[in-house]
Amino acid sequence: MLPLLLALCLALTACTDAAQPAASGTSAAQASPSASASASAQEATPAPAAEDVATLVQGASESMILVNADNPVGEGFQPPALKSLKSLITQPVKLDDDSIQADPCVADAMNAMLSAAKADGEATMRIQNGYRSYKRQKEIFDSTVNYHKTQEKKTEQEAMTITKSKVAVPGYSEHHTGLCFDFGSVEADGIPFGQTAHAAWLKNNVYKYGFIIRYPEDKQSITGTIPEPWHVRYVGLPHSEIMQKQGLCLEEYWEALKSGPITETVDSGTYQVYYAPEGGSLTLPQGERTIASDGRGGVVVAVKVS
Repeated sequence: MLPLLLALCLALTACTDAAQPAASGTSAAQASPSASASASAQEATPAPAAEDVATLVQGASESMILVNADNPVGEGFQPPALKSLKSLITQPVKLDDDSIQADPCVADAMNAMLSAAKADGEATMRIQNGYRSYKRQKEIFDSTVNYHKTQEKKTEQEAMTITKSKVAVPGYSEHHTGLCFDFGSVEADGIPFGQTAHAAWLKNNVYKYGFIIRYPEDKQSITGTIPEPWHVRYVGLPHSEIMQKQGLCLEEYWEALKSGPITETVDSGTYQVYYAPEGGSLTLPQGERTIASDGRGGVVVAVKVS
């Protein structure tokens, strides 16, 4: 009888041990199904593929073109699309000339900015200039040279030097792009624009809407142009926000882009900004994209990563 009881106890002990859960450190075959599925999904996610600039630039809705003494656009340059500024603007504004033209990509930003200025109590803004053709820029340049020669009795060389310090040589003007505007004041006759309330508002607010003051007072040695608080250039968001936060003019921003991707957190989100010239390619992270042409076959892509 005793041997029978002993055998029965041993059998019960074996059954109890078999029912215990597996110890940690079991084989991969015994791992939970959910963990295995998660690992498989991660392994199956493909890495981002390189994208050709030629393809990306076809989706460009904006322009980050740089125009200065080292980067002319030439006599034959023509923006891809121009419309009358009057037809693009829905907010109150005084236009010195109803024939002023602009690139349509500025419309939404310009209307948002003018609306904000009105909400802040600013008097109606005045826009004096927009797009200029090569021919028109030449007329302005030659007229200015002639003024210094005839009215100030300057030599040809002196007149040219003075004129170049404040008027772009034809083919080297941002006005050829249709992306910049000269603002004025409707209430400050005789007062330098830089001392007006309009100038102060523009300086403190344009970046919120995709614009920059193109020729800041402290960047003349870099831009090569005297300070122009009235000269507002559209570059789009988030570029204007990043330039404002980092204290960069357009030349400096371009140098930063060429050195590698820029990562920055601004009011509208966190972005990674990439540049590649014509013929290149980019490997981009996932996220909402804003694509801009560099005007010379290359592309600037801002990806909102958070």
